[in-house]
Amino acid sequence: MSTSRVLQMYFVSKSLAEKAAMEYASENGLDFISIIPTLVVGPFLSAGMPPSLVTALALITGNEAHYSILKQVQLVHLDDLCDAMTFLFEHPEANGRYICSSHDATIHGLARMLRDRFPEYSIPQKFAGVDDDLQPIHFSSKKLLDHGFSFRYTAEDMFDAAIRTCREKGLIPLGDAPPPAAGGKLGALAAGEGQAIGAET
Repeated sequence: MSTSRVLQMYFVSKSLAEKAAMEYASENGLDFISIIPTLVVGPFLSAGMPPSLVTALALITGNEAHYSILKQVQLVHLDDLCDAMTFLFEHPEANGRYICSSHDATIHGLARMLRDRFPEYSIPQKFAGVDDDLQPIHFSSKKLLDHGFSFRYTAEDMFDAAIRTCREKGLIPLGDAPPPAAGGKLGALAAGEGQAIGAET
């Protein structure tokens, strides 16, 4: 199954689940808050690489199946997302749907940032079919910010933490080197191609 098809199925399932939850809350007199994060990047606790980072770090791992998602991407740091959840839970006027997204980027911008911060990796700088002057698409978190919330982390913070955690867990090499034998941690990551997930909730 293609990456785009998996991504479509993911978004549809999330939308249908949110709609059902909204309807149930309305019918039963419950308060309802839905937080819609964009691509979540940052440190993690799991032994394996979270699906969102399979996408976010595709320029480092060479997972070209995920480049299309990074073409015009929106990002949020994991800790900012957790803070937003707590903030809205405690806010007396919070209600309905909130987009939680702190940064917009193109694949060109990400490639330049990763090349400059991590020169030990061979980060591609040209992408077939992607215009050099491609502009980012903005996802607005205005409703969240209007309540007084503020984001703490930069895009650099997100990727620094994600890459550091991956290195500590042996999920990516310290720099470009021959990959481990099939079945190793990088081999298992490559086997996950096509499981594209844009954001976690």
